Amino acid sequence: CVKAGSRGPSDFGWEEWLGGGGYEHRDPIMFQTDNNCRAQGWTVDLWTEEALKFIRMHRDAPWFASVAYIIPHLPWVCDDKYAAPFLAQGCSTNLAACYGSIAQMDACIGRLLDALRETGQEQRTIVAFVSDNGMSSPEVQALATKDPQAWADGFVRGEDWEKRNVAQLRGHKATDWENGIRQPFLVRWPETIAPGERKQFGCAEDVLPTLLDLAAVPDTV
Repeated sequence: CVKAGSRGPSDFGWEEWLGGGGYEHRDPIMFQTDNNCRAQGWTVDLWTEEALKFIRMHRDAPWFASVAYIIPHLPWVCDDKYAAPFLAQGCSTNLAACYGSIAQMDACIGRLLDALRETGQEQRTIVAFVSDNGMSSPEVQALATKDPQAWADGFVRGEDWEKRNVAQLRGHKATDWENGIRQPFLVRWPETIAPGERKQFGCAEDVLPTLLDLAAVPDTV
């Protein structure tokens, strides 16, 4: 949210930007470079459409884009067609909405990757996917507010949580145990970075300077 009189993305070097208000997954307030408005539709789809326009418009020049989806942040809501397969498998309503939110985000990311391929930019574009923190859920909120001692050992309990926490890690979002700080980090650069897992530890602060090095952009810019 960019308030009147406050510094916004344009003050930090962004030429074009688009943001949303709070955690509105549908019909969000859209804060934009030149105009703010209330949009209609799923926020993840709206932001994807804007990112697609940007990718296609700048196909012949170097560019950087940060597409920071809100989904699948709580509250878990998504298009019914994405939750339906998980409900059919016996997931609870909450868990189906969680998995459905991830599936809806994945579909949008797939559209971005398709656009890179269609515009001939795939092999010269580095794609980095990362989350901002570890797992959270309604169980965590309930424990934190109603019975903090229920997870005094750091292990959150609950049927849905057990299904999601397949590695049985301790903690959750906002803790410094593994489930709070471990997160996915995927990097894709066809024919340059070989597919496969890496064992090295990384940190969020490593990402920007590494991308600048790979793109041969001086860090003094």
